This record gives sequence, structure tokens and C-alpha cells, in this order.
Amino acid sequence: METFFPNDFASMFKVIKIVIIVFDVILLYVFVAMILKVFKFRPHFVHDPREYITGKRFKKSSFVAKEWSKVLKIFSKGTAESMRLAIIEADSMVDRALKEMGLAGEHFADRLSGLTEDDVKSIEKVWESHRLRNDLVHTPHLTLSFDEAKKALRGYRDFLKELGLLE
Repeated sequence: METFFPNDFASMFKVIKIVIIVFDVILLYVFVAMILKVFKFRPHFVHDPREYITGKRFKKSSFVAKEWSKVLKIFSKGTAESMRLAIIEADSMVDRALKEMGLAGEHFADRLSGLTEDDVKSIEKVWESHRLRNDLVHTPHLTLSFDEAKKALRGYRDFLKELGLLE
């Protein structure tokens, strides 16, 4: 009677210890399995903003640099008509770049509206430039100052640089 109680307590303690160890191993297995399952939902960091926007790889096209130099050459003439034409050409070039990136939409504004400031920080500048371009096209005798034209071209340039299409 004197050794019966301590032996039962010791064996019961060993059983509880084994059950706790098995339970810990099971919890560790469940934890690792859950981490592996959740791993597929981790954010994928993309270095190319065009890939982030469109969800697909984008081959770099050299037309942007060539077209941009043409736009700058037209703008450098300094006449009101050349500044007007430079803005229209820049708008057309950016639209073509968005098409090549695979952004959906029938018109330039449709493609642009598919982007947010989270996608491209300079989106508002492009909208302002595009609005000015629309005003120039739809209002033939609209006067355009040098500063307005320069600001519009700067908006297109910043947008293209942010997309990695222009150096």
C-alpha cells in the first residue's frame, strides 16, 4: 500500500508527458502545413511596373524613344502650331504604348481609366495632358502658352519614365 500510490502517479505522469509530446508534434506538423498552404497567397513583388499593371511580361519596344525624340524635335521649333502638334503626337504615342502593354479599351481614356494612382503615380499628370490635348483638338483656335505645352509634355514624359519606356 505504501508504494502503490507513487508508482501510479509516476506512470501516469509518463503517459501525460508522452501525450503532450505527441500533441506538440501534431501541432508543429499542422503549423508547417498551414504555412505551406498560405505561402501561395504571398505577394509577388514585380520589378517591372508594366507587368504589374497588365499581369503579363512586356517586351521593351524601341519605338517610344524614337517617337519621343520626334516629339521633342517638333516642340523645339517653338511655334504655337508645333507645340500643339507635339502634344497631339505625344498623346498618340502614349496611347500606342498602352495598347502594346495590353491594356483594354476602345479609346485612350478607356485604357487610362484602367489604371490607378497605385499602379502609376504620374497618372494624374497624364490625365491633365490628355485633357489639354482634347481641348486642342476640339477647339481649333485655342491659344496655348509655352508653359502649358511644356507641362503637358512633362506629364507624358514622367508617365513613360515611370513605366520604364523612356530613360
